[in-house]
Amino acid sequence: MDKIGVRICALVFVGMLTIGQGLLIIGCHLRIFALTVAGRFIYGIGSINISVAEFVIISKWFIGKEIALAASVDTSISRIGN
Repeated sequence: MDKIGVRICALVFVGMLTIGQGLLIIGCHLRIFALTVAGRFIYGIGSINISVAEFVIISKWFIGKEIALAASVDTSISRIGN
């Protein structure tokens, strides 16, 4: 992330989330277990890394005591979404 940049990494990880979710939906619709597992795997890799990118963005935007609140709100919303 330090070499490539946060914006590009975030876009790549969001793309992985989208592709993984798409494969999961297609695998469920066609009842292909391997495709469903592959989609979930790609989604999992993207979701872990997007969390890191979000924390980097949060640490650049917020200062001091605000960073703890912003990080906890971000984590709470992402956990509710999962």
